[in-house]
Amino acid sequence: MSKKVIILSLVFALLFLSACAGNEHTPGSETAPQPSDATKAQDIPEEERPDRAHDNTPWDLVGSVSIISDGVEHKPYMQFEHAGVTSSEGQMSGSPPAPPSIEELLEMLPKIKYSDDFKVIIDGEYANRVTYSLYEIEDFKRIFSEGLLRVESEDFRIPDEDGTYILIVSVIWSDSDSQKNYTHYSYISMIYVDSVSTILDDISDLVYAELIVENLRLGDEDISRSFGIEDADSLLWIENTFGSATVLGSTGDDVRPNCPFWATLLLTRSDGTVLEIHPATDDCTMFVFNDYYFSWGSGPNSAFYELFGASGFDSLLTMD
Repeated sequence: MSKKVIILSLVFALLFLSACAGNEHTPGSETAPQPSDATKAQDIPEEERPDRAHDNTPWDLVGSVSIISDGVEHKPYMQFEHAGVTSSEGQMSGSPPAPPSIEELLEMLPKIKYSDDFKVIIDGEYANRVTYSLYEIEDFKRIFSEGLLRVESEDFRIPDEDGTYILIVSVIWSDSDSQKNYTHYSYISMIYVDSVSTILDDISDLVYAELIVENLRLGDEDISRSFGIEDADSLLWIENTFGSATVLGSTGDDVRPNCPFWATLLLTRSDGTVLEIHPATDDCTMFVFNDYYFSWGSGPNSAFYELFGASGFDSLLTMD
């Protein structure tokens, strides 16, 4: 993708819209003459109107584009590309001025996390040509592009590979296939796919938490303990803290955290689902879940064990 990304100029839009509407400014006068109600275009009999190819101006044709992800509607950044209008006097067209820098553009883009309900919605009867393009954000290499004559946005899918992408939905709004009158916009968004972190979305709607230490050899003694909590504040702490943790890597990687994970945390959701997590049993603020290591903060993890009435894992072992 070219690093010169174009932005709509408000000045151009106003001037172009005025030209398309047929308004003229009389030299030497402070105010351009305005038609009376009796001479507005919609009130003139069709046979007496000027000979134009179409009655729509390009700006009348533009609908809207939105993106649904995780049940939330997002509005992409709108970039004006080109417009044209044809009448009996000929064709008028226009293009935008110089673009902002790529750094400025990236700051403007909505950042949308991909979810299973991801969908591009194009609303407007004049969406005549649609192209979907996907670019890697690191080097702006195009990895996907598909042009559709029909607006079937459900055909578009983000790649399964995790990463951050730039999605461009290019729409030509036109009142005919010949594009006598048209407006071309690009709708740009930043989409990030993070399939690992979505695992943590399951840590929600908790109704019960049980921390279990089973057959842990401590000196000459085998220790087994079980502690349960069901108060709303403690469960909400687990949802918010563990549910927003940062992934560190897979348990299958060669490098693993230097922390023991001797305890089992069973989290019961309101729908009956039971999640199994292994929290670190030293001072590390880490846990293992679904074959991934996660970190939920910095410093000692005493805040977690305090939920179960202990100051840390060691003190938990001596509790009755």
